[in-house]
Amino acid sequence: MRNQSTSTISSKIITGELPADIVYQANRVTCYLLAGCLILMASGCGYVPSVDNSTIQLPGHGGPAPIGQETELSSFLKNALSQSKVRFENTPWGDKVTIRAGRLYFAASDRICRKLFVLPDGGSNTSSAIACETPEGAWVPVRAVTDILESREKSY
Repeated sequence: MRNQSTSTISSKIITGELPADIVYQANRVTCYLLAGCLILMASGCGYVPSVDNSTIQLPGHGGPAPIGQETELSSFLKNALSQSKVRFENTPWGDKVTIRAGRLYFAASDRICRKLFVLPDGGSNTSSAIACETPEGAWVPVRAVTDILESREKSY
């Protein structure tokens, strides 16, 4: 029954039996609805949620303790040239270690990070570590995403 009434209206529009102002108003309403839908769709495309990546923590971790901003280690992390080495008494990666700096890089977490190579005094095995600078200027030790994935694979 609906198809019949729609076809009847269509035939009346074609033959000119409906008044022109009704056809004009229907087209006008359709145009407004279409414009409104396009505006809503376009406004959704421009929305980017803000995320504060400085507060993201790994599951099961309370978050690493920041390295003091005024310490020799913090200054080394911020200013060292790539491949520079310095020996430190106390670090988040152990006591009495030599740290060799990798280059600074901009991480996906929106922070500046540095890969480090840590060699304990009297040891021969170098381990790698990463430290990232927080928006407040402190440096924090972080785990690489690949370390997280590798530890999950080993647990299965």
